[in-house]
Amino acid sequence: MTDADPPPGSPPGEPSWPKITDRTVSEVVERTRDVIRKTREMLESSRDLLDRVRSRDATPAAGEEGTEAEAGGDDARPADGRG
Repeated sequence: MTDADPPPGSPPGEPSWPKITDRTVSEVVERTRDVIRKTREMLESSRDLLDRVRSRDATPAAGEEGTEAEAGGDDARPADGRG
């Protein structure tokens, strides 16, 4: 089947593909631009959130020395070896 062939089950003699108009193309272009704009906004928002998380994780809280990874994390065993 080629692009020029009608879809299976089309009535004989009837146009089988919808007519593509300038309006149809304009609507698709506008929707595509809207999706791209929203995707960029989401990407920027995600980058901002990631930057905030990274800066928060890189800055030890008051009274802390280093990060969890440096301290052994949540899965670290007690100093006496139990656990």
